[in-house]
Amino acid sequence: MSAPALRSVTEYVDDSVGVTRRVLVDDQERPICLNVEFHSMRGKFAKHGQVFRARVLASEPGGNGQFVDIGIDPPGFLRTGSPLAEGTYCDVKIAIEARQDKGPAVSRVSLPRDEARPDGVGLIKQAAQDPFLVGVNVTNRIEGGDASSFVTEVLDSVDAEIWPIPGGGRISIEQTRALVAVDVDAAGRRNKGSREHLALTANLEAVSEIARALSLKGLAGLVVIDLLKMKDRANQKQVEDRFAKGLQLYFGKACKIGRVSPLGLLEASIPRSVQSYQEMVANLPNVEKRALDLFAELTRLGQEDRGRLLTIEIGLELNEWLRD
Repeated sequence: MSAPALRSVTEYVDDSVGVTRRVLVDDQERPICLNVEFHSMRGKFAKHGQVFRARVLASEPGGNGQFVDIGIDPPGFLRTGSPLAEGTYCDVKIAIEARQDKGPAVSRVSLPRDEARPDGVGLIKQAAQDPFLVGVNVTNRIEGGDASSFVTEVLDSVDAEIWPIPGGGRISIEQTRALVAVDVDAAGRRNKGSREHLALTANLEAVSEIARALSLKGLAGLVVIDLLKMKDRANQKQVEDRFAKGLQLYFGKACKIGRVSPLGLLEASIPRSVQSYQEMVANLPNVEKRALDLFAELTRLGQEDRGRLLTIEIGLELNEWLRD
């Protein structure tokens, strides 16, 4: 079987003070994926695809795996068929990045014996391919002021909980500890047929937009969508298929899709591998967030009026952070 064709995209890159932000845009000029790397976090966070030399710590009580020290907190979790002796060294790859209070999930890998390794635990090598660019073909790369302005606009939309549906209506997306909850609302949408027809057309457009929004926000895991109610099973199947197609397009993974329930709920399970944008930001100290916001605003003002002299006043905490 031949490999799926790579999707052509444009990559916008904003390399600013303290942070590098990248956005992928499809051939319809819609943002579909976002990556943010805070420079202060380099080397302090295990990223998807990196390979580490790890030391087995202990078995998970009642579980089927063991914690391993990879040299970066928190420890990783390695699923094992048979327990490894505590203190054993092994090579592992980051399969799922750490999130909230959970450490990264890792899997064992086999490397050549002559592969350079640290004396103890630590990074052996970076990911073979940038996870952000898997499944795409970058046909154009835009940097500088134009990229900075565009990326800032995208970040503003990512932070929003309410997204418009093409043709009218809106969707709301909320990430909770257990799942991602999505609500479809037809408010403001014109109906040119029956209520069933309105629900079908709105739901079809909504699930396509939901798939793109989940990709852009970096949300995965269990997703539950509260659809507009449809009675016709054939219409429900159309919506299920449309959502499955959208997830395959944007995530390129084996996502599991359920059936629309009697209550109008559609569930999906999306394999998780990287942190969402909100989780990445949550790891930053508040003072660093304020500093980066300040730098971004100074950059914007400077691009609008080159040569302009800007004077700013900052507090003691921010001043100390800048000195460090």
